[in-house]
Amino acid sequence: MAVILFPPIIDWAFMKQRPHQLMLHLAQAGHHVFFYNKTIAEKENEPVEERLVVVHNHMQWLQETWPSIQKGASEGSFV
Repeated sequence: MAVILFPPIIDWAFMKQRPHQLMLHLAQAGHHVFFYNKTIAEKENEPVEERLVVVHNHMQWLQETWPSIQKGASEGSFV
């Protein structure tokens, strides 16, 4: 399954729209989805559902967490 990074164009908690629905359905289909909130906050990432995580500080996440996920994906496993 794919790892999907949704760009920070809307916050997860803001009015549920098509991007929210699409990312939720992709996670339910087995993909790992990281939904970047537009508003940057110093909060822990928020698991919404199995395989769907809201990332509150995408710049920090890309620097600190993404490299290990990318490495795991290239080795055939997900971290």
